[in-house]
Amino acid sequence: MSAEAQGLYKVFNPGQPTKARYDGTTLRITGGSVKSLANSEIGSVDLDLRLLHHAIIITLNNGTKIELSGFKEQPVRELHSAITQGVKHYQETEHRKRQASLQEQVRKLESDIKALHPQLPALIPKNSYLRKSQAIKAANQITALTSRCTPDLAPNLSQSGKKLLDDIKAAEIIVAKETNRSQANQKYVDAQAKKAARAGVKLGYRELTQEQAQAAATDEDVTLVAAGAGTGKTTVITGKLAHLVTDQKVKPEHILVLAYNNNAAKDIRDTLPTKLQGIDVATFHSFGRKVIGQTTEMPTVSNMANDTFRIRSTMESFIREMTQDDQLARAILNFLVNMPSQYKSPFDDTMETEADYQHYIKNSELRTLKGDLVKSFEELTIANWLAANDVAYEYEKQYEIRTASNQYRQYQPDFYLTDYGIYIEHFALDEEGHAPPGWVGYEQGAIWKRSQHSQNKTVLVETYSWEHKEGKLLEHLAEKLDQHNVKRRTVPVQDLIKELNGLQISRLADLLTHFLNHAKSSNISQAQIDYRATSSQDPRRANEFLKIWRCAREKYDAQLEAENAIDFHDMINQATSIITRGQWQHQYTHVLIDEFQDISPGRMALAKALQSEGMAYFLVGDDWQSIYRFTGSQVRLFNEVQEYLGFTKKLALTQTFRFGDDIARPSALFIQQNPDQTRREFKTANEQGKSSLIVIADANQRQGANTALDQIKASC
Repeated sequence: MSAEAQGLYKVFNPGQPTKARYDGTTLRITGGSVKSLANSEIGSVDLDLRLLHHAIIITLNNGTKIELSGFKEQPVRELHSAITQGVKHYQETEHRKRQASLQEQVRKLESDIKALHPQLPALIPKNSYLRKSQAIKAANQITALTSRCTPDLAPNLSQSGKKLLDDIKAAEIIVAKETNRSQANQKYVDAQAKKAARAGVKLGYRELTQEQAQAAATDEDVTLVAAGAGTGKTTVITGKLAHLVTDQKVKPEHILVLAYNNNAAKDIRDTLPTKLQGIDVATFHSFGRKVIGQTTEMPTVSNMANDTFRIRSTMESFIREMTQDDQLARAILNFLVNMPSQYKSPFDDTMETEADYQHYIKNSELRTLKGDLVKSFEELTIANWLAANDVAYEYEKQYEIRTASNQYRQYQPDFYLTDYGIYIEHFALDEEGHAPPGWVGYEQGAIWKRSQHSQNKTVLVETYSWEHKEGKLLEHLAEKLDQHNVKRRTVPVQDLIKELNGLQISRLADLLTHFLNHAKSSNISQAQIDYRATSSQDPRRANEFLKIWRCAREKYDAQLEAENAIDFHDMINQATSIITRGQWQHQYTHVLIDEFQDISPGRMALAKALQSEGMAYFLVGDDWQSIYRFTGSQVRLFNEVQEYLGFTKKLALTQTFRFGDDIARPSALFIQQNPDQTRREFKTANEQGKSSLIVIADANQRQGANTALDQIKASC
C-alpha cells in the first residue's frame, strides 16, 4: 500500500516527504530525508482530512510526531487503514507474547517458591543458633527469589504460592538485618545456657556460672571468649565439650581441641569422662605431626627442637663458622659493633631534649671494638673506624691543660690520637652550626671547647652530625686526618673479629634464634623478609643483619636435612600446606582452641586451613596474659581474629575467683594502659578482704628485690 503527494503540493513544499509505502511491517517515507519506521516504533496513526489535500499524522512511541501531507483522499484513507491494522496486529501479537512470558515467569517463580519453602528449616533452623555464615547463605538464596517478586508477578501467584511467599518473606526478616539475627540468637542462648550450665555436672565437671554458660551455649562461626585470670578458662572449655555432646548431640570424634602446650592438652585429655572419650585433644605440634604422618610418614623431630639452649648453641657455632669468611665476618662485625641497635640521630624528631637522646643511647649500650662505652652512634662509627685503620686513640681522655672551674668540669675531648697529640671532637651540629632543638647550652659548649684548643695551641679536628646524615662523615674525617699526616693501615677483618667478646657472639646467637622462631612461626618467605627490611625504620641495619641471617638459615636448614628431621615449626607449617592442598580431610564440626592469646601466624594459618562449611571455632584465651611473644606469638591476632577466620562473636568472662578486688582493680587498670589490650570489666566474687597488694619503690633494684622477698616471706 502506498500514497504520493499531489504535484502542486510538491511545488510549494520542497524538501517535505512526498511518498509513503507500507508493506505491513515497515512504513518507508521518501522525499526529503528517507525514513523507515517499523511497527514497533509506531504508537498511533491519525487521519487528517483537509480542504485541498489530506494528511496522516504518525505519533511514535517516544512522542515524536511525523506528518505526511499532500495526499488525495482515497489513497490516504487506504494507507491510514493499512497502517492502523498493521500496527494493531503487531501490538496484539506483542501483548500475547508478553502475557505468555508473564505467565511463564509466574509459573517459574511459583515453582521456585515451592522449591525453596521446604528448605527454610535447614536454612534458618528454629531451634538452634543461626550463625553468620548460615544467615548470609540464607539471605542470598531468599533475596535472589524475593527480588523477582515484582508488582507485575507477585499478584498473579496462586493463593498457595502467595502463602508460601509470605512464609519466605517472614524468614527473610530474620536474616536481612543483623539486629534481628542477634535478638533471635540471644533468645536461643538464654534458653540453652540453662542446659549448658549443668551439662557437665553428671560427668564430674562443676556447674557453670551464668556468663560461663552463656559462652558455652554460643555457637557462632567463631566464638572468642576473653577469659581473665581465675575466671574459669578450663571450666568453660570442658563445659562447652559437655554441652556439645550431651545437649547438642555432637559426636565426640567430630570435635577437635587444640592446646598450646603438652601440659594444657594433658589436663583436658585426662579429665575427659567416658561419654566424651573420642574427642581429639592435641597440641598444635602433635596435631601437625599426625597430619604429616597420615599423609606421608611420621616425621622425625630434630633434637634441637626439644632444646632451646641447643638451638642457641648451634647458632653460636654457625656464627663462628661465618667469621672465617671475610665478607660474612665484616657483616657480623659491622652489625654487632657499628649497629648494635636502631640508629637515631640527635636531630630525630622523637628526641625533644638532649636528656632524651642520652637516655636512648644509655639503653642502647654503644660499646666500641676497644670496649669503650660511647655517647652517640656517630662517636661509635668514628671509634670503630679508627680501630679498623690502626689509629691509636683514647676515648674521653682528660685534656692536657687543667680547665676545671666553678662553671665547667675538667674538659674531656671525645678522642685523643695518642701518637699524634691530636684531639677529635664530634659535634651534634647541622651545616649552619645549630644544635638540635631542645639542646640548651650545647652551642655555647662547642664554642668554649674550641676556645680551649685555640688558647692552648692544641690541634682539634672537628666532625659533625650533618656529615653523618649526608654519608660523608668518615670520608671527611680521613681528609682532615690526612692534612695532619695521620698514618692509616687497614686492619685485616680476621684480626678485628677477634676483638669481639663471647657476650657479643652470644647476643647475636640469641637474636638469630628469636628471629628463626618468628620467621618460621609466621611461615614467612625470605622474599617477604627482604621486602619488609626495605620499609623498616633502619633499613641499613636490617639489611646488614639479613646478610648474617640468610647464611645462618641455610646452615640451619642444611642441618635439619642432614638429620632427615623437622623442627616444631615445620610440624605446623607442613601440616597447613598438606591440608590446604586437600591431601588430608577431616570430619570436625567444632574446633576449640585453648590459650588463644598465644596464637602465632603459623598456628592461625593451620586453624584457617581446617575451616570448612558448617564448622565452628570456639576460642578461649586472655590477651592480658600473653607471654609467648619470644616464640612467635602475636597478641594482635587475638584482637584481629575476624580478619583471618571470619565473623567473630566476642564474649568475656569477667568474674575472677582467684584473688580479691584489691588485686583485680589495680592490675586491670595497669594492663589497660596498653592501648592494644582489650577493654573489659574485671570483677571479683568477693570484693571485700584483706589488702593483698604492696607497692615497693626503691632506686636500687637489688635492694628493692630484697625488700620484696622479705615481705613475701613475712606474709607466708
